[in-house]
Amino acid sequence: MGLLLAAGWSVLCAVYFAGFWSLVGRTPGMRLMQVRVHGPGGRPISFGRALVRVVGLALAIIPCFAGFIPALFEARRRALPDLLAGTTVETDVPAPAEQPAGP
Repeated sequence: MGLLLAAGWSVLCAVYFAGFWSLVGRTPGMRLMQVRVHGPGGRPISFGRALVRVVGLALAIIPCFAGFIPALFEARRRALPDLLAGTTVETDVPAPAEQPAGP
């Protein structure tokens, strides 16, 4: 019974993340952080690509979060889930306008 509940919970979590990422580009928590997931060329990601990202997320977490180490060294700060799915996570906050130099 416990195995069945664990499998059901895993499927529910995968559908939650993949659904939000493919439909609106972010989860409610990502909205609070003002970040969004983009596919190649800045396009929204498909449900299949989002599922690949979910699998990559699980693979990144299992070995004590070691799958996030590539983000420290990769130029665009992408971790294992992004590298596997070909996605990027970008901020929604517009860049601040440059202030003119004072006299």
